[in-house]
Amino acid sequence: MNFSKIEASILLAVLFVSNIAISQIILSPSGNNQKSFVSQNMGLVKVSISYSSPDVHDDKGNNRTGKIWGDVVPYGYFNMYFGLSSEENPSPWRAGTNENTSIEFSHAVLVKGKNIKAGKYGFFIAPAQEGDWEVILSKNSTSWGSYFYEPEDVAYRFSASPKENEFTKFLTYEFTERKLESCIVELQWEKIALPLKIEVEDVYGLYVEQIRNELKNYAGFEYASWAQAASFCADQKINLDEALEWANHAIEGKWVGQKNYTTYLTKARVLKAAGKDDEAKVFFEKAIFHPTAVIFDVHGLGRKYISVGEIDLAFDIFQWNAKAHPKQWPINVGLMRGYSAKGDYKSALKYCKKAQKNVDPEDDLNVKSLKKLQTLLEEGKDVN
Repeated sequence: MNFSKIEASILLAVLFVSNIAISQIILSPSGNNQKSFVSQNMGLVKVSISYSSPDVHDDKGNNRTGKIWGDVVPYGYFNMYFGLSSEENPSPWRAGTNENTSIEFSHAVLVKGKNIKAGKYGFFIAPAQEGDWEVILSKNSTSWGSYFYEPEDVAYRFSASPKENEFTKFLTYEFTERKLESCIVELQWEKIALPLKIEVEDVYGLYVEQIRNELKNYAGFEYASWAQAASFCADQKINLDEALEWANHAIEGKWVGQKNYTTYLTKARVLKAAGKDDEAKVFFEKAIFHPTAVIFDVHGLGRKYISVGEIDLAFDIFQWNAKAHPKQWPINVGLMRGYSAKGDYKSALKYCKKAQKNVDPEDDLNVKSLKKLQTLLEEGKDVN
């Protein structure tokens, strides 16, 4: 009996699927096309792709370079002569081999301006000889390959632009750009890559929602959790009204609140982020004069505000530290940096010399550092 190539392919597919149905043992993948899986997080959002990875060389070792696109993978939609695929209902490429390629989003994302709901989708591509390729996300992610593709299952459809790429022997999905709010995943095979950008509309909003839920759980029994939550919002300058409530709860919350350096500083930072500088200053001062304040922590806080250009606040912090911890190292270093940041190098030099008298002579690192800083100040240069 003679079979055409198409008929032979159908018969093999039927036999293989039938074998799966009756066999309980695990066999090697069809055509030695190994199963692969990649995933990437954008903050809390996880993108996962599951696929089988064909080789540019076929299972007999024949090199198919130059024959992948438009031959091994037909352009557009095509009749697979099996399942639901037909001339009337042609199929796109399964974007891999063997089982259906799937893509899963843990949260809603944006792709090409389209809002994609969280979930798992069948991933199909219709390559084009010229111009953009069509990408299809199907609600059916479990059927075998493209044999049972149906247009009514399409959840989303958009275009993507292929580009020339370094030779890739095995079909690969790779995350070539990874940011907190977006990533780019590329299908790479032979000499073509198809990049697809995936974005998160409000990555910090997702964190805030998770924080709310966590504060209703065990974490909510610790003042540090409320302070940490408020600090996160202060850092990102988001959700500041609620962050102030969290900061107040860290200080005064029933059975939870603690009045200490951390909680006062947290409230100060939230107020500062909200542009309420005068109110913030009150709580910065309370924090620094609280017995739980550590001199080196306060010194580091002052340096932090110098680095972001908040010179006046930094200077206040160094002065409060000096009053709260007189005659202790490194208050003179802080005052030196504060005056230097203001451009008053004469006063800065005075405190640099005082610091050198206070430093432990055995502390070789700081002894040498202060001498270098003295030279800079004598030359009229900032030491920060």
